Amino acid sequence: MRIARVAHDRKKDEMVALATAFAPSLRQHTLMATGTTGGRLQTELGLVVERLLSGPLGGDLQIGARIAIDRP
Repeated sequence: MRIARVAHDRKKDEMVALATAFAPSLRQHTLMATGTTGGRLQTELGLVVERLLSGPLGGDLQIGARIAIDRP
């Protein structure tokens, strides 16, 4: 399964807390995230994450485009 993560600045700590709780399960999947969000998941949890552009630079649009064309 592919899982995409996007978190606004004020929600990043909550996103890391949630990912911490589910880290064993998340490690079994292909992860992608916007820039800073992905960086925190890599640094703080050691997850393998494909990092796209930062949200304000279009990372959320990149994720949306992949969903629209069903591309990993």
